[in-house]
Amino acid sequence: MSGVLYRKPRRHATFNRYNVVLCHGELLTFHNTYRKNSGGELPHIHQERHSSLPLRDCYVYSGLITENELLYQNQTFDSNTPGHHALPRVYQDGMTSHDEDTMTCFVIWHGRRRNTFKTTGGGGKTVSHRVTALGQAGTAIVFKARSRLERDAWVMSIGMEIERLNATSPEDIRVTA
Repeated sequence: MSGVLYRKPRRHATFNRYNVVLCHGELLTFHNTYRKNSGGELPHIHQERHSSLPLRDCYVYSGLITENELLYQNQTFDSNTPGHHALPRVYQDGMTSHDEDTMTCFVIWHGRRRNTFKTTGGGGKTVSHRVTALGQAGTAIVFKARSRLERDAWVMSIGMEIERLNATSPEDIRVTA
């Protein structure tokens, strides 16, 4: 899957536009535009890779739970629809969206620290596994789609890719009676 998403580079930053590609268990982000110091757009024909995120041991979540990641409350008011707080957006290709900010955002979380534990396999062989430490701080990357439908498509595709990666890996938890 590929398309345009908006991404926050830091927690207290604004969203920047990136081209994103989901393939082979990784999420690749490419710079969309280059700008001069004055803010004008520089014409270019190439797209430089910004980052590559392996999706193994990542989590994706979306919806109202992303409100804490946005760090702001939308203070706009549309007098035509007094229940909504978001004004309609019009994009360059003519698409319009009237969705709230929390309904178009999703977050990919991955842990920073990993723990190693050893298990004994068949024949007395010791196998070590590296897993994400639970309860530890991690990195949350906030993405914003243009509409709720696009967000749902991205979350579903990323979730399926995470499941595919984890289904092929050996089990990290072994329960014994």
